[in-house]
Amino acid sequence: MKMLDVPQSGSIGGVTSSHNRAGQYQRSRRAPVSPTRTPKQSVARARFGAASALWQTMPAALQNAWTAFAAGYPVVDALGQSITLTGQQYFVGIQSQLQAVGQPTNTAVPTNTTLFPIDTPVLYADGGGAFFVSVNSVNVGDFNKVSCSPVLSNGVSFNKQFSQFAMLNSINLTLDISVGYADQYGAPVAGKKIFVAFVDVNSSGMNGNQQILQTAVLPAPVAAAPVATNPVTGTLVSTGPGAGTDQVTLFGETAMPGVFTTVSDVAQVAGVATFAAVQTGVRYYTRVGTGIPFGIASNVISLT
Repeated sequence: MKMLDVPQSGSIGGVTSSHNRAGQYQRSRRAPVSPTRTPKQSVARARFGAASALWQTMPAALQNAWTAFAAGYPVVDALGQSITLTGQQYFVGIQSQLQAVGQPTNTAVPTNTTLFPIDTPVLYADGGGAFFVSVNSVNVGDFNKVSCSPVLSNGVSFNKQFSQFAMLNSINLTLDISVGYADQYGAPVAGKKIFVAFVDVNSSGMNGNQQILQTAVLPAPVAAAPVATNPVTGTLVSTGPGAGTDQVTLFGETAMPGVFTTVSDVAQVAGVATFAAVQTGVRYYTRVGTGIPFGIASNVISLT
């Protein structure tokens, strides 16, 4: 299990020895700087701070139980070495993982230590702005945390910069992260490349090793975007560019901003698809099915 990246380095006479993909290297030692660059980084730091504060309120017996548990579950650091974390380090890592997948903190020592491999992850991105991630299955109670790189040159073969965008679970096995991804990194560009890291997080907050995939951004689909409207509260109408009978899919925003999951599918009649009984206060959009896998998205609309 890999829960935390713990870099190993040493400094002698102002020279620091460290390690990267190319191997060992040395550089002049300098004071570390860790600025907050994005809102997501601010959230992550707040989680660590809250977990550290919670640890300090726990009785000694419970802290000792975490220390004993950590001793039995060493982790692999950034250099590939097996190390034993302190009880406090393990506790903070677990609580941060739980919060990252939308679960409450839990001071009890983990009882679920089973971790599952990612089941057939799939990526799709195109120049029309679509970006989908999916898996075949997720163990009930687990989450597959999905993190993405920026849009990179197609010649790049290695990436270390990831930001979390989605959480797949046994209910939502396919998510459209197009909106959230574009908000942070800009829309995918045809001919470029995106890396995606999948990690299984179990019900106790323990997580497995990253499985990193990459995808080339395909050309934009040929189907033009439909237009979504809501003339009646609780009803969304999607008007396509043609008079065909293609399948139209409605996507609704999840608890993670910019992440949408499939709500329902209907066949459009004379270029119009009507979705009734949709919730107010939720952002929606539609896509016409083209088999690649969808056409360009409609406008995003929030029912009032």
